Order: sequence, then C-alpha cells, then structure tokens
Amino acid sequence: LKEAKVAHESHIVEEGNWKLVIENNRECYHCQSSHPELCRTYSDDPALTGVGLAGNSPEIEAHWNKCEAINIPSRFHIDEDGQYRVSRIPLLRDSESFTLSGESAVTKPMVESDDLALGSLLLFHYPNTWNHFLSDYAITFRVTPVSTTRTIVTTKWLVHKDAVEGVDYDIDNLTKVWNETNLQDRQLVEENQRGVNSKGYSSGPYSPIHEDGVSQFVDWYCDFSLKALAQDTQADIAESFEEMQQVIDTASLQLAKQPTNIPPSRPDTKVQHPIALLETLDKPPQYPGFAYIDETKPWYDQTQLLELVSYIPEAKDTMTFAFRAEGDSYFTFAPGQFITLELPINGEKIYRTYTISSSPSRPLSLSVTVKAQPNSIGSRWMLENLRVGMKVRAFGPAGQFHLYNFPAKKYCFISAGSGITPMMSMTNYLYDRGNDIDISFIHCARSPSEIIFRNSLEQMSARAPGIHLAWIVGMKDPFYAWAGYTGRFNQLILELNTPDFFEREIFCCGPEPFMQVVRDVLNAADFDMSHYHEESFAAPVTEVQEVDYNEPQPNASIVADIHFLRSEKVIISNQDTTILEASLEAGLNIPSACNFGVCGTCKVKKKSGEVYMVHNGGISERDEASGYILACCSKPIGDVSIEY
Repeated sequence: LKEAKVAHESHIVEEGNWKLVIENNRECYHCQSSHPELCRTYSDDPALTGVGLAGNSPEIEAHWNKCEAINIPSRFHIDEDGQYRVSRIPLLRDSESFTLSGESAVTKPMVESDDLALGSLLLFHYPNTWNHFLSDYAITFRVTPVSTTRTIVTTKWLVHKDAVEGVDYDIDNLTKVWNETNLQDRQLVEENQRGVNSKGYSSGPYSPIHEDGVSQFVDWYCDFSLKALAQDTQADIAESFEEMQQVIDTASLQLAKQPTNIPPSRPDTKVQHPIALLETLDKPPQYPGFAYIDETKPWYDQTQLLELVSYIPEAKDTMTFAFRAEGDSYFTFAPGQFITLELPINGEKIYRTYTISSSPSRPLSLSVTVKAQPNSIGSRWMLENLRVGMKVRAFGPAGQFHLYNFPAKKYCFISAGSGITPMMSMTNYLYDRGNDIDISFIHCARSPSEIIFRNSLEQMSARAPGIHLAWIVGMKDPFYAWAGYTGRFNQLILELNTPDFFEREIFCCGPEPFMQVVRDVLNAADFDMSHYHEESFAAPVTEVQEVDYNEPQPNASIVADIHFLRSEKVIISNQDTTILEASLEAGLNIPSACNFGVCGTCKVKKKSGEVYMVHNGGISERDEASGYILACCSKPIGDVSIEY
C-alpha cells in the first residue's frame, strides 16, 4: 500500500443509519439476488467469508496453504475484543480480481508474484471500515454517520503508483463491479430504514450460518458501548462529587461568615452524602432539539404518525388541529391539497379526508380545519376526542386543486363554509412569499360569527394591501353590528368586489349547490372556464370520453391473478375487478376513503404486472413512476403482484 495511489474515489449518501450500512455489509445472505456483478467472482459461502465457520472449509485451507507457500500471510485472525479481523479468501473459479471477466483490471500488479489468483485479503475494522486487497488493486470503504438516518459511504480504488490510466487500466473496468454493488447496497439499506421506521416493525433473529458476521458486529457494538458507558458513568460520578463538594465547601464558608442568631435547623433535617443528594434531585426538563430543515427528512405518510400539538376553536363546531410528524420531519405539499386521516372510532378505522389549511411555507407543522355537521361521524369524533399528544395515521398529501398547477399574477378565491380551508392555505402561502399579492377573497357563511379564519384574514389584509376581503352572510348575528353583504353570492357582488375577474385565476370551494351557483354566474358572464378551478370530494360526473384503442382495455372474461406479497394471498380475479375489490375478497383491509381516485388513501406499490388505472388526481406522476397505483381505480391487465 505504500507503493499505491488513489485511482478513483466515490461518495454515496445513504438515507439510513450507519449500523444498517455495516450490518448490510457484514452478511451476504442477500448477495445472489442483489449483486449479480459482484457474485461473478465473490463467493457467498459463509464457510469462506464468515466468522464462526472460518477454517472449516477444505477450499479455504487449500487457498491459505497456497498463499503462505509464497510468503503471503493469509490465515484467519480476529482481535481479542472483536474490533478487527483479517483473512484471505479465494475468488470463484480462480478469478484474479473483482471484474466482470474475473481477469485483472490493472496490468501493473501490486504483488510480487506470477500467480495473480490470490483472492482477496479482507480487513474489517469496526466501527466504520472494511477493505479488500487484491493482486491488482485495493479497495477501501469508509462509513461516516451524518445523522441518525443518513450515512456517507466513501469508496477508494488504489492501484500501483506507477500504473497509468488508459494504459495499465481502464477506469470503468476498474470501478464497474463495486460502483454497481454500492448502488445496490444503498437501495437495500434505505428500504431497511423505511422498514425500521414503520410502526409495524419488530426485530427478528439472525441466521447463525449466513449472518454470523452481523451477530459478531452487534456483540462487539454492545460490549464496546457498555464499557464506554461504564467509564463515562464513573467519570461523571467523580466529577459530580467534586462539584458537589465544592458547593458544600463554599456554602460552609458562607455560613461561617453569617451572624450567630440564625434559627436552629428543623429537628427532622438530615445531612445527606453528596452522591445520595444527587440521586434525589429532579431530572432537568427535556426539550426537543432544533435542526435546520436541510438536516431533517420529509414526512413519509403511512409510516410516520402525526402527533397533535394544538387545537384551536375557529367558529361554532369548527376546530383547527395542528400536527407535527414523528421524528420532527418536515411536510411537503402544495397549497390547496388535502390529506386523509385514519380515525379509531368505536374499535374501527374510519377514513376521512380534509383539506390542509396551513401553508407549505411553514413546513414544521400541518393543520386541518374541521367543521362538524349534525350528522358527522369522523369530524364530530375529532372535535370531542382528539387531544394534544394523541397520534393518528395519515395518507397524502394529494389533490390537483392547488396553486402550483395554476400560477398567475392575480387570483380570485370564492368559498363557502368550510370550503375556506384551501383558500386559507393559498392565501397564507402567497402572503409568506413576501412579493406583490393580488387576491380578491369572497367568502359566504351562515352568519358573521361562523366566518372561519376571519380574524387571521383581516389581519393579513391590514398588512398586505393586495388582499381584498368580502364577506357574505345569510343572516346577521343578534346584538352584533354588520356592515357587510347579506344574502347570497351573485354576479353583482362579484363585479362590485372583483371588477377585473376576467383577468384572474378563480378557485372555488364549498358545497356543491354553492359551486353550481358560482359556475352559473361565470358562464352567464361568458367567463373562460379554463381559468376556473373547484375542489370537490364528490364522485365526478361520468362523461362520454374518447377511447384510446391503443391502450389495453379491461375485459371481464380474461382471468388475472392478483398476488398480495406481504400477506401471501393470491386471488383469482379478472380484468374488470379493481385491486381494492380483490383485496376485500382476500380479507385484506387496504385503507380507502373516496373510492374514485381522488384522495390517494388506497395508494399501494405494484411490484410486477400491468394495471389499467383511471384516477382523478389522487396520485402524483412521481409516485406513478415509482410503481405506485391507486387500488380503488386500478384493474389488472394480467397477473399483478402488490406489496401489501
């Protein structure tokens, strides 16, 4: 190595804990299925690479004898404390190097031997490095924890110092196998981290044959940590005793200087040893740490619960609930989108969809504003039962009714009742951006006291001249002066408050009869309805659409098997049955709410096969590209495997 130089270096950020990175390296149970390039030359036989079975294989004994005959130390050795171990292992079929061909990647070798099939000298040194030393090059790996869920893996390829790139070695051939292996390992680590984050995670056993290296690492880690903790504890006690003694000495000196007419101590007062006194002190309050946004991770729905941190009454039967994510993750959504909450009501899981009322410009919390109607089940339960500290599961965010889809210089927001919630998110977002705002905001409520967010919106309007508010109420409150509009939304009110509405992007949300009135007013005024957008959780009206006959169409007469991988169930179905319907037949409970592709609650991952999916905005293009589908509106074209 003293005669070597670094030919190439790579840095990979893995979204996983450093221990997962080490543990993934310490076993090759996954190698055959995950590392096809590496396994061309590297054996996954634990008798060759493991800990407990080292030396019990005739193959490795023969390799050691061969190497030591030419003065190359090779036999298995492990540190007394288990922190490092070293051994030389053979490669498959007398291969010379970790390359796709098995031949040397560098023509100028790093050993003085005519025989280059000397295998790999393995060196593991905990807690953060493993290494392979070959005849033609060496490769080193360093694991650097960045946070509890992020790790940097640094890889270096070393060749003889006199080797010339392009002459003695090709950089792609040199790095191909381990570049591919590193990327494959990153995926494994990150998928494991997501599993560990899941509320359904529980630890499992290690294979004593294939994973003895993992067990040995974990044993070392536990022993090392216990020793370190014991040393720290003894040091802390000694330091605390010394500090306490100084306090006592100072206090005694001060008491000696006091007047002698001090009242005697209470008769039950006892003098305690400083250490005993320390044990009786209350622990200081624990406060959550703070971190920059770029030091945290985005919230991942379904696996990270939402914890209620506050609830604020807004109006009669209306409450804003503010949530933070487990792990202090941040939220990413577009102003106007919604989430679906899983509510535990009477021993059952009830799913209810609510528009997000907070702004993505304030990403550390997420709020929904809930108005309970007389016949409400989920909303009424939330108002009466949801309290600070409780946690709920959520799905989303989802929905195409948001500002990012329709950027404009001027907006008109028209809402009624709880339909004000997406408009509040949009207004807060535009307000927080700090640039020129031009919003005409028209809201209808039953009475002045039932106007949700009235104080907040009026405060923003007072500070931002570009926010123009107009309230319309059905009736006045008794003993309350009202100078706003009374009645219903109509074209005259629209023209008085928004004379330039033809130039604006209009967003509308509220009960369906209300939105029908708004549509009628705009159509009567000959408004370009391509600039009109509305939110509705009702099933869309079915219209005759042009059929693309190039796409495969579902056929009820064609059989399709649907495999639910985690539950190990297979349903013999057909092409005209949705994945959600098949899951119910299998006795599974894929969460669902709207059942027509709007809310995104039934999002599941498709591992193989093709489906015919016609949704209504409940899934993003990014999720589709990652293999996700909505079970409620996806029908199998052939056999399909679902990760559920």
